[in-house]
Amino acid sequence: MGDIMDEKLGYIVMADLQTLFGTLRGYTSEVLHKFSGRPKGLMEPDYTRAGLDAMILCVDNHFRKTAELATHYFIDPSTMEPNVDGLILVGPVELESTFTESDMFHPKLAKIVNEVRVLCGGEVGFNHAIHVTSKVLARDRRFIVKLFDEISQDTGKSVYGLDETLKALESNSGAAVDTLVVWENLDINRYVMKNRETGETVIKHLSKEQEGNKENFNSGFNVEEKMSLVDWLSNEYRRFGCALEFVNNKTREGRQFCKGLEGIGAILRYPLDLSAIDPEDGEPIP
Repeated sequence: MGDIMDEKLGYIVMADLQTLFGTLRGYTSEVLHKFSGRPKGLMEPDYTRAGLDAMILCVDNHFRKTAELATHYFIDPSTMEPNVDGLILVGPVELESTFTESDMFHPKLAKIVNEVRVLCGGEVGFNHAIHVTSKVLARDRRFIVKLFDEISQDTGKSVYGLDETLKALESNSGAAVDTLVVWENLDINRYVMKNRETGETVIKHLSKEQEGNKENFNSGFNVEEKMSLVDWLSNEYRRFGCALEFVNNKTREGRQFCKGLEGIGAILRYPLDLSAIDPEDGEPIP
């Protein structure tokens, strides 16, 4: 795995109609460009109808120019791919949805965006954001790399993918699981279904695509409970005696984890042979 010090992160710092574009690689940060969207001569806010309309237009134009320059600085024109491993939006208010849910932002940048709340803008905000994100991304990477290392060394002390991870968790009440590693945006729902006639309970874990398949909902069963798997694990992980670490997909390793390992896995306390586990009760097969 590449070292986090080799990764290049892009930063967009926005506050008070000012934007700064910067990068960070290792311990070296660079300011690429700064601009202000504040109209010249505007000293005090104008709260008249005309003044408010002008300010709304000014803010919209500022966001659009920021999005255009983000493409200029963070998309390689020769490949039309991001030239950074992750992109951090920095500001005092929520910014991510403003960009990613509109047509302003380049879609390939939207896929690698993370957000950090910082009250100040400019270079002070840039430096503060670097401090915050470096700690968070390094922490996320630590757990993912540990899982990758266990897999690559074939120690038997790891599982990944939805089915294997849940099977390990259910085996012997989760005794083998030391740390669950889960993508924070894992889009899987947990269904508890009960047979109307026999009272039998069945648990299914379905993606959005699987939820659209009617075959996954037997007409003889009632849905007793529906909950996102992320929320269910947040509520229940202590019962299995393990730690739970949520990670994002904003680093190179994070994207590999989400795409290649389904965004869920576990580091085990000892090797576990899942083929020797009874799927009915989670106990070793005699």
